[in-house]
Amino acid sequence: MHTYSLTLILAGLLGILSLADPGRALSQTEAGKTDTLQALSIYLEQDRKAGDAWAVRKQLLVRHSQSAPTSGTSLREDEQKAAITPANAKKAILVFHQLRKTIGEDNFGRTARELLDQRAAGNDSWDRIKTLFEKGADRDLSGFFSQWLDRKGLPDLRIENASTRRNGSRYEVSFDVVQKGEVYALEVPFFIAFPGGGGRTETVNLDAAHKHVVLVLDQEPSEIVMDPDYDLPRTLSDDELPPLLSTLLYDEKPVIAPSAPDRDRYAPLIEALKQRGAEERDAAGIRDSDIKTSSFLAPGSDNALVSRLFGTTGPVQGEVWLRARKNPWNPRKVVVIARATGGAMQMPADVIERYGDFSEVWFSRQGTRTSTEGSLRGVHMELRAPAVAIDLSTVRTLDDAIKS
Repeated sequence: MHTYSLTLILAGLLGILSLADPGRALSQTEAGKTDTLQALSIYLEQDRKAGDAWAVRKQLLVRHSQSAPTSGTSLREDEQKAAITPANAKKAILVFHQLRKTIGEDNFGRTARELLDQRAAGNDSWDRIKTLFEKGADRDLSGFFSQWLDRKGLPDLRIENASTRRNGSRYEVSFDVVQKGEVYALEVPFFIAFPGGGGRTETVNLDAAHKHVVLVLDQEPSEIVMDPDYDLPRTLSDDELPPLLSTLLYDEKPVIAPSAPDRDRYAPLIEALKQRGAEERDAAGIRDSDIKTSSFLAPGSDNALVSRLFGTTGPVQGEVWLRARKNPWNPRKVVVIARATGGAMQMPADVIERYGDFSEVWFSRQGTRTSTEGSLRGVHMELRAPAVAIDLSTVRTLDDAIKS
């Protein structure tokens, strides 16, 4: 029996998709969990309560992007090692969702329930899962399982060269779908938005590194959005990633750049991060090349790194305050600004771990508040920019402007 249970992952997916009672699905599969899967169970329980299914899947992809190392492992390699990595635990859930989209709701639900009913036998290898789903769907799924199990990471998709032209009473939209890295066979969903609201959904079959797409529409479109519901296990674009406090914890080489005068106030947090591999550096000595490759903790008032990158942070919220901002020189990294203003109050050592799913957290005598910075839903490509109007009555002469 494998150390980790693939049926536990499947049970969590059933909970997310409401094909079975999620609480029951999670509680019934207790044997064979590793610490990673205990964490996964918590993730799935949180995801079950999160609301929209697309938001749940996006959250899994965000977490995958944080925890996936540069040189990771495949799901097949994890199975052979009998230990699933945190990144691949998320990937497995998303692969099951993609399987549901591929073979249909009825086929997937029927076979998934069969797998869960037989989970006590402990025989839950990927090969057996493949065999059962092929039987349930009455089709060969070798290509599907091969590309998702044997390859590391996720597909990386882009939209390029989008344009619109009028053809008689209709409109032609053309664009290129590009796969960077390994080529997957995918059904890529697109939402074509119209200026007055609403839109049209199209699916593009993609099995090459590059495909030129032409769509004919009755209305002029304003925007193309690729995979807005996160049906594909894929690499998120920079604009889809919110800056989160937890990104600092997953960085391969995070840097701590404190403000020297009040470093002691942040000592518990600084030492906790150093135990996790972070390096403490003098903010004034950080080079441009360092900024491009790292995430940072910048604690203390008048922090030189914060001034260098952002100018000013504005007023501090509460007595203890942390805010993750995108690193302006590398948007997949973050700069976590930390302030503790309440007398001798120190920054808690585990504050980033506890509030990692947020962009900002602040504590005051009135309580704790959190917020998460917005990010795009899907990969966007604008086709029609909003019309710009200038109020000529506000235009002034050069002399008037200089006097003002």
